[in-house]
Amino acid sequence: MRRSAALLVSAALLAQQPPPAVPGQESELRIRVPVQIVLVPTVVTDRDGNFVTDLRPDEFSLKDNGKPQKVEEDVIFHPLSMVIAVQANANMEKVLEQVRKTGPIFENYVTGETGEAAVVSFDHRVNTVQGFTDKPGEVSEALKKIKPGSQSARLNDAVMLGIRMLEARPKDRRKTVVLISEARDNGSEVALREVLTRAEFAGVSVYSVNVNRFLAALTGRTEPPRPDSVPAGARRLPNGQMSTPTTESQTQMGNWVPAITGIFKGTKSLFVDNVLETYTKYTGGREFPFLSYRDLEKALTAMGDELHNQYLVSYRPNNLSEAGYHEIEVIVKRPNLRVRARPGYWTAGTAE
Repeated sequence: MRRSAALLVSAALLAQQPPPAVPGQESELRIRVPVQIVLVPTVVTDRDGNFVTDLRPDEFSLKDNGKPQKVEEDVIFHPLSMVIAVQANANMEKVLEQVRKTGPIFENYVTGETGEAAVVSFDHRVNTVQGFTDKPGEVSEALKKIKPGSQSARLNDAVMLGIRMLEARPKDRRKTVVLISEARDNGSEVALREVLTRAEFAGVSVYSVNVNRFLAALTGRTEPPRPDSVPAGARRLPNGQMSTPTTESQTQMGNWVPAITGIFKGTKSLFVDNVLETYTKYTGGREFPFLSYRDLEKALTAMGDELHNQYLVSYRPNNLSEAGYHEIEVIVKRPNLRVRARPGYWTAGTAE
C-alpha cells in the first residue's frame, strides 16, 4: 500500500494546439485533451492510532469540491524513491552532528528493501551529495559528508532540485522529498508556488523534520545580527501583546484554503512564515518537530511507518471547469476509522 502525491490540473496542459497542415494532405483538426489523474496518498487508522491496512478498494469513496468521483486505482505496491534534503548552513552546525547518525534509519526503515534514496544539501548552494542508490551504506556515508556552510538556506531551490531528480525515476515508483531544515526559505531563486506546481505535476509528496530556528541559532555559529526583513509591526498579534521569539515561532498560516489560494494568486509568494507546513499539507505529507536526536529518531520512525502503510487512491476529476482550489474528501465506509489524506489541489480551470 503505497503513496504518491498529486498532479496539478492546468489549462495549458489540458488543451494543445492542432498540428500544422501537411502540404498535399487534407487539413485535419485534432484536439488532444489529456485526462489528468489526481493521486491521493491516504492513511487510515483506528481510534487508538493503529494503521488499518486491510481495506478493499470498494470501501473507499471520494468527493472533489463536494462532487462524488469514481475511485479508479487499486491499492498496489509501489517502490519508494526518496530525496533527503538537509539544510547545511552555519545555523545547523550542531544539528548536523545528529543528522549524520540517521543513515541507518533511512536505509533500514524509511526506504525499505525495495526503496532508493538520494541526498541533497543546501545553504547558498544546492548540492547533490549522493545520487539515487539502493546500496547499503551509501546514504549513511553521504550524510556524514555534509558540512555547515554559509548563512543562506535555499529551501525552495532544494525542493525543486529534489522534484527534478524524482521526475527522472520510473513512473511506477512513489516519489517523496524529506526535508530536514528550518521552516523558512532564505535566498532561493524559485518561488514557492512554482515548486508546488512542479510537485503536483510530478506526483511528489513532501515530508519534513522541522528544526526549530531558535534552537538552530543557539547551537550554530554566532554571527553578527542582521536586520529583520519584515518591518516591525508587520506581523499581526493580539491586542496588547508584544512580539517575542515565542509568539513569532507560533505564528501560523491560519485557515488553509485562503492561505494556499493566496500563494497561487501571488499575494503570499514573497513571505510565508512556515514553508515546511505549506509543502507538507499541500502535497499530502506530514511535518515532524525536532528538538533533540530522540525527536529525530521518532520522526523518522513515524515517517517510515506511514510511508509503508499508505493507500494510494486515484481519480479523474469530473469538474475540471471549476477554477481555484479543489478540496478533496476521502471517505471510508467502514465505521470508527480516522482518515488523513491530501486536502486538495489547485487548478486554473478548463473549458467544458
